[in-house]
Amino acid sequence: MASLLMIAIGIGLATAGEGEFKVLGLVLMLISVAMSGFRWALTHTLLQGAEEGRMTPLNAMLYTSPITGLFVLPFALGFEIKGIVGLVAELSTAEKWRIFAVLSAIGVFVAFLLLTEYTLVRATSSLTVSVAGIFKELVTIVGGIIIFHDNFDLLNIIGFVVCQIGILDYVVLRYKASLAADVHEGEEYDHVGSENGNTVNGYALEIPVDSEGDTLTTKG
Repeated sequence: MASLLMIAIGIGLATAGEGEFKVLGLVLMLISVAMSGFRWALTHTLLQGAEEGRMTPLNAMLYTSPITGLFVLPFALGFEIKGIVGLVAELSTAEKWRIFAVLSAIGVFVAFLLLTEYTLVRATSSLTVSVAGIFKELVTIVGGIIIFHDNFDLLNIIGFVVCQIGILDYVVLRYKASLAADVHEGEEYDHVGSENGNTVNGYALEIPVDSEGDTLTTKG
């Protein structure tokens, strides 16, 4: 919890002074963050839930992508359709095909990105993917400084460093928790083997048995 709080404070300091503050923008951003968290929680449930309802990353993408497209399509048509129609009318056939190729390539990369995110959620957790997303935002900030020469004062630098420390702390805690889980699983395995007397030099052995509990042996 402390590492996540440190990340949040660091992001706030790193972006302090950016743009003109608007209450409506803040409200929309908070709603967006809440909905994004809800989305990742549902994704986590789909990929790591009960065994009978658990989906593979590819299946999850197969079901969620069309629904997302249907929800976004009305907004795209409402806000962008006039500009798109006017632009397409002015383009030559070669330019239209070039735009189509670029959009198709972007779609392929987005599909691979989504599949990668779902795979990471299944292997780790939705919180881990969210922390990785924060690191991506920091890279975007650095890109804005280098490419577009955005203003970056001492307070922003402190926030950037604090956020990086928070991310590093979370990664370390996650790694230690993973090691502890592996050790605990190994100890339970050894304990079960020692109770059954199936150990050699301290290592548990799996001895095959039949349906009646008798040890299976190979007849020569």
